[in-house]
Amino acid sequence: MARKSVETLPPYASPVTFTTFLTRLGSSPPQVIDRSVWGGWMSGASASQVMNALRYLKLVDGGNRPSEKLLELLNAADQSRASVLKPIVEDGYSWLFDSSIDLSSATAMQLDSKFREQGADGSVLPKCVRFFVRLAGDAGIPLSSYITSNKARASGPRRSESKIGGARRLVRSQVRLPARGGTGSLEDKILAMFPEFDPNWSPEAQVAWMERIGELYELLREGGAAPPVSSSDEIEGGEEMGPD
Repeated sequence: MARKSVETLPPYASPVTFTTFLTRLGSSPPQVIDRSVWGGWMSGASASQVMNALRYLKLVDGGNRPSEKLLELLNAADQSRASVLKPIVEDGYSWLFDSSIDLSSATAMQLDSKFREQGADGSVLPKCVRFFVRLAGDAGIPLSSYITSNKARASGPRRSESKIGGARRLVRSQVRLPARGGTGSLEDKILAMFPEFDPNWSPEAQVAWMERIGELYELLREGGAAPPVSSSDEIEGGEEMGPD
């Protein structure tokens, strides 16, 4: 099967960047969502990925004008947002809701296979899956534990293990860990490497901080080292590079 263009791939934007962008649009988005809307807040790669997600989910039309779906989503109250988002997800990912797969009992490998059929492969595949899983969770769509469990994600265990090992080697090379029996967790040591979050930072600096620390937490969660994070406090980041 020929590889699909970036524009037709399932969304692979960082979930936190996408959600933050929607929040920044507010309840009264501009007539057209163009480059001047995000200005210097997002990099070109991030903006391209966010716009791809908006088009894929039919939240903007061919001229990048907000759709009725987007307006309804932006104006939805917190308690009704899931019910508004659910049909948007089901329509955008119609190929996952055509009875060819039961997401409530499917495995991670089954889900990966469905995304590969849509042209997602290589380093883009786990990003596409992560974006969908996060969106489905926000929409209240039931997903099996085989999909939602980080340990069950089989998109590339060797690559994942390599990233985890690399992150830990980096931390150990820069942080003097306590001797055996000492106090202080690896997570505490990592957090100590970051400047304390400052709400007075520029929006782009805030997002960059969230994404970088989110990536480290994600690596640690995959390795079973990080503590669980509540859904309200979870910070989830993603690489901003395009497909290979």
